[in-house]
Amino acid sequence: MEIQPKQARRSSSYVAAVLLIVIGLGVLVNNLGGGRFGASFVPLAVGVAFLVAYAVARRYGYLVPGGILTGVGAGMLTASLLNVSDMGALAAIGGGIGFLLIYAVDLIATGAPARWWPVIPGSLMVVAGASAAGDSQEVIRRIGQWSPLLLIALGIWILVARTRTRSH
Repeated sequence: MEIQPKQARRSSSYVAAVLLIVIGLGVLVNNLGGGRFGASFVPLAVGVAFLVAYAVARRYGYLVPGGILTGVGAGMLTASLLNVSDMGALAAIGGGIGFLLIYAVDLIATGAPARWWPVIPGSLMVVAGASAAGDSQEVIRRIGQWSPLLLIALGIWILVARTRTRSH
């Protein structure tokens, strides 16, 4: 079913309203909570709002910012909860996972691996974030050592998927 222009405008206005509410709630939580989680809560909340908009409207344009913001926000929130002084590595890992989320959700929704571009920045961000983790974050540093296997596995998977698509 194709969305008519009038329905698309109505859908966009709902998304804009929900985003304003979510941003306002995020800032309010930040203000009332003393600013501890504000930097991470706002991108996470806005990302989730975009993912909800995608679930309702099935527009890929909502999935992309939803995946990225949710991933970055989740990484930043994890760093805040773990009291990690430099949240950059976890934000990068979260952002990478957010890109991979875009690919996974689109693959599940469409059933076709046509839009595989998020795999590239997602994999690179996970690898870079894990590699950038300091010695105080031993588990993440260990993951960073082995994270190039993710790039290798994803590359093989894309080749196999392309081969299967062409043979059918």
